[in-house]
Amino acid sequence: MQFKKLQLEDLASVKENLYSYAPNKSNDYTLTGLFLGLDYLNVYVAFEPEGVYIYQLLDGRYLFYFPLCEDTEAGFRKIIDYCRSNSLPYGFYPFTEENTEYLKKMNVPFEIKINEGYYDYLYYVEDLADFKGKAFHTQKNHINKFDKEYSDFSFEKITEANLGEVKNFFSGYAEEKFKETLDDTASEELSKIPELLNHMENYNLFGWCMRIDGAVQGFELGEIVGDMYYSHIEKANRSIDGIYTKIVNLVAKELKGKAKFINREEDLGEAGLRASKQRYHPFDFVRKEMVFCTM
Repeated sequence: MQFKKLQLEDLASVKENLYSYAPNKSNDYTLTGLFLGLDYLNVYVAFEPEGVYIYQLLDGRYLFYFPLCEDTEAGFRKIIDYCRSNSLPYGFYPFTEENTEYLKKMNVPFEIKINEGYYDYLYYVEDLADFKGKAFHTQKNHINKFDKEYSDFSFEKITEANLGEVKNFFSGYAEEKFKETLDDTASEELSKIPELLNHMENYNLFGWCMRIDGAVQGFELGEIVGDMYYSHIEKANRSIDGIYTKIVNLVAKELKGKAKFINREEDLGEAGLRASKQRYHPFDFVRKEMVFCTM
């Protein structure tokens, strides 16, 4: 196999295989998820006649994605033979327990490294649209406070008519964020959002913006795959109390009848982000694991 560093121009060629053969509901198996980690994850790709193969480099180990081809078992064998013939330390990510059955079938020894910070949070659309019951008491309070303080707001689908305003809002948002100390993941995301806004259709994205007193103060970008909505980008003016809760709620209302579940992605072990995601009461997770093969 001939691997090369995955480039922006390669994404269109990856798209069909990615959505046809993705093995689980992980956000990593979406075009936007792949794009956002393009550089800091050191992602490489090989285009073979039967399919597409992708890996990322982590501390000298080659971590392969699920083989994106019709004959999954043959794809695994091809990866394993490639790594063994080149004496490469290898493994797989993002993997689920079910995915390891292929390795067991081929008698490949492996160990699983679990890090809950990589798990994607899953929610029911109806839960976030309705905020029913005592469990969502805090969210309802945030919504009530927002509605009382910001009566002049609108929630609009992003179109050519308001895209420029969304870009201007994000430009100011990013300028302020870059003044902070950011980790590689946050910096990479901020640097890549302009590309997503400029080419939403190429990434299967659609979205909404929140306007308050006439000015855009937040926006959301996501996509629907099957019965799952992936919330890829969510940015808003944090000085406006309750705005994130309001956006979460309004997005879910828009999704009713279009999707059953929402994937709000991982928390990467960041305490504040974890607390925020848990407050919305996920019903489950996409349990993504690293699998290290020992031969």
